Amino acid sequence: MKIYILSVGIIFLALAFSYFVGLITTNLIQKFMTDNSSNIDFPIVPIGYGTISLLSNYLYFNLNLSSKLILLLIFTLSVLLIIIFPSFFKLKKIRFSEIISVFFISSIFILFILFQGEQFYIFRGNHWDSINYLSTALTIKDFDYREIFELREANTYPKESYIYTGDIIYRPLVKLILSFFLHFQLENYFFQYWIFKIFLICNIFISCQFFLKNIGIKNSKVYTYIFIFSSWFLYI
Repeated sequence: MKIYILSVGIIFLALAFSYFVGLITTNLIQKFMTDNSSNIDFPIVPIGYGTISLLSNYLYFNLNLSSKLILLLIFTLSVLLIIIFPSFFKLKKIRFSEIISVFFISSIFILFILFQGEQFYIFRGNHWDSINYLSTALTIKDFDYREIFELREANTYPKESYIYTGDIIYRPLVKLILSFFLHFQLENYFFQYWIFKIFLICNIFISCQFFLKNIGIKNSKVYTYIFIFSSWFLYI
């Protein structure tokens, strides 16, 4: 029960963080766009996650800041902006049904992987790519971008140590965002990887429902549930 509560808490913390960054982003969009943009019901959480991703990518790979420092910096800046300019960043109402949906999705996946155990969540889907991503994310978690290559070149670690740099240049942003979730202490790193995946699934749920609703598809929520619980989606 403790792991379940902590897991749901981390997912909702990440969603709340994305919400406030998305709130800042959408308010800026509406400020500098036409008046019609104020009528758009933006999917705030996925927009916030996108903004965090873009900022993190620049701060880590260009400015060489550490994974932990990037998290603290974005969080601090977001809080300061909302405190300093409270009238500008008006809170957008979140539908209660959307919160319930995200809670339901998170609970289903967390309880399922807890019931199935580590043999399930470690080797589910393409476990070769999964372990590859996790290995690189662990390296990013502990070292900044420059340090990773300096350690490899200096060869200061014994041969049995694992400083992985081979795939850091391939899809690096996913591994960087995953490293944020590895700072939390849960069951193990493989379990924390699944918490990251569930967070992504929640974002996809919100985005997919927004897309289907805005192209005039009836029962968009039903189709979205079908999509995220499909076998091919979960494998990918």
